[in-house]
Amino acid sequence: MNPPSQKRLAASGVFRSLAYPFFFASGAAGLIYEIVWTRQLIYVFGSGLYAVTAVLSAFMAGLALGSYLLGRVSDRLRFPLRFYALLEAVLAVVGLLLPFAMRQIDRVDGFAYAHWGGDFALLTASRFAVTFLLLMVPTTLMGATLPVLSRALVERGSHLGLRVGILYAVNTAGAVAGSFLAGFQLIGAYGVLRTNSV
Repeated sequence: MNPPSQKRLAASGVFRSLAYPFFFASGAAGLIYEIVWTRQLIYVFGSGLYAVTAVLSAFMAGLALGSYLLGRVSDRLRFPLRFYALLEAVLAVVGLLLPFAMRQIDRVDGFAYAHWGGDFALLTASRFAVTFLLLMVPTTLMGATLPVLSRALVERGSHLGLRVGILYAVNTAGAVAGSFLAGFQLIGAYGVLRTNSV
């Protein structure tokens, strides 16, 4: 094996070892986002129940859609680690912009009142629809990360289940850490918008 090949393998090994802590952080960020979005949407819906329902619906739908869409094409990616990094970078930008987009949801109320009067069910449904569509963007990106990173780390079919299982466990552990940090530390110390930026 020539020296350039050895260097490429060494670099690949470093990136692969970094993938696990990054995916842990990604899981933490995902749940921090979920808690922050719920807190923001309580002001939109006026109820924690509707806010939680909107966030969870979009979260699960986006994870499923992203996994489905990228799961089908991830095997054809030439540089899956680079694509994973791109997904996370786009997700970070979307996450930073989302609070400003959520502030515009109150315009839905004006449209709803103009067309349906004070009908609570239609007003809530319109708020839910707009919120769901907004949140589908970042949650679909989140759902796409697992198949892409799995493709980058799994080279042999015999290790597929083990490697994907480890990735999922690392991401879930990050989600637990993110829930704890957001609920007990970050929001209390920095507020909702700064926590979103974190």
